[in-house]
Amino acid sequence: MHIGPKSRYLYSVRADRGDMVRVCSEAVDNSLDALAHNVLIAISNSEIKFTDDGIGVLLKNFPALFTLGDHVQLTSTRLGRFGVGITAQAINAADMMEVRSVSADGCFLSRVNWRDVLRYGWDIDDPVRLPLMVGTPTSTIIKLSTLRKLKQFTISKVVDDLAERFYPAIAEGRTIQVNDIPVPLLADPAMVEVIEQSFEFSNGRTAELRAGLLAQPSKMNRVHVGFGHRVIMPASPLGCGSYTGLNNMFARVQLAGDAWALSSFKNDLTNEDQREELEEALEAAMSSILKKCGNVSIEARVVAIGELVNEMLSEELAAARPRRTKRKEAAPSGKRENKNPGTVEAEKSDEAESGPARSRRAQKDRLIITFEGKAAEHGIGWFEPGRPNRVNLSPDAPQLARLLRCKDDEVVASAMLVIAVQLFEQGRTEQDAQLKMLERSFGLRVAQHLLTNNISPVPKQAG
Repeated sequence: MHIGPKSRYLYSVRADRGDMVRVCSEAVDNSLDALAHNVLIAISNSEIKFTDDGIGVLLKNFPALFTLGDHVQLTSTRLGRFGVGITAQAINAADMMEVRSVSADGCFLSRVNWRDVLRYGWDIDDPVRLPLMVGTPTSTIIKLSTLRKLKQFTISKVVDDLAERFYPAIAEGRTIQVNDIPVPLLADPAMVEVIEQSFEFSNGRTAELRAGLLAQPSKMNRVHVGFGHRVIMPASPLGCGSYTGLNNMFARVQLAGDAWALSSFKNDLTNEDQREELEEALEAAMSSILKKCGNVSIEARVVAIGELVNEMLSEELAAARPRRTKRKEAAPSGKRENKNPGTVEAEKSDEAESGPARSRRAQKDRLIITFEGKAAEHGIGWFEPGRPNRVNLSPDAPQLARLLRCKDDEVVASAMLVIAVQLFEQGRTEQDAQLKMLERSFGLRVAQHLLTNNISPVPKQAG
């Protein structure tokens, strides 16, 4: 079989160390797409083995398993759309990849040594037919051996990540095991003021929402967006606009419909119109709990500093504050009022020339600064792209905690602003390679933001 482009392309694929969590996630994706009800993962020092009871791999589809960028769309496929998942992860994690599959075509075995591909090119032996007893159930076994040095991981970390990412599949009754440890169904945290709502969009796209304020602090917080059998956006700020205190709420959003545009690694929505339409609907539905999030558990002083820092942002950067809900006017006589609040009307969908979904485009490069980080997990803080972008500082980080002991709020806010803008520019640079080509250096871009902000000048000392 001929399975790829120039062999030297493998060097760029193998540039980073393999990630066990991503390897397992991509393998489970493939198994669930193949209608598997049970997925077994066995991890040892010498190999990683995936076994499922799905419909198997037809003979004609074997090349796609080893070809970067190739993909076979099955009638059962829900998430595997781009052909860059398990193959890229397997190349990165190990030298040897072996696939044995029982399908309607029979039992076949195929293997590749990626080091040999580097030496001799992308032509490998055809799959070998193996003897098979009549009545043998369909299945697939993928084995990765001669492992390369991987990023540090623990079995418990793999189990926890799979539990979070494959919540929809496990909730449907499918099972995943890692080294004989069942991946559990995560219970949603206890919530109050729970909101449940359904949404209908164009082209058959739908969404189900369940959200509420956390009854007590939980690691399960923010918005978890699922599609098919997988949570594609865990712990995201999707639909939260400029509100803060998102660690005080929890929401699940389950998308359905084939028209949703997903990124290549199934971790984001790439169609801006679809994203804005969904965010608009979610924010309107969750507005009552979002308004209460900012003051639930954050100390009053940190809240005040946060408000001051955001007021100091330059006009070009400052994110618009949440819009207040307007009182609904009575519908004119002769016109029917839309009684289904979960339905997005045609004039508000992405085909419309104007409307709420279009009003946010100017917000794309704006910024809001929050204090939702935890030093143990995030260090001093982290950048989170979105609409608006966010810099989440960690008030318990030693450097920031020391600043917060200062009595002058404006001095504290000014220092926090400098830190936040640096994280913002660094994060933007990592997200957009074009920024690296700008004539202005990183330092000049930071300085430009600070020169145009609303910081009051420090008064001169007498004498």
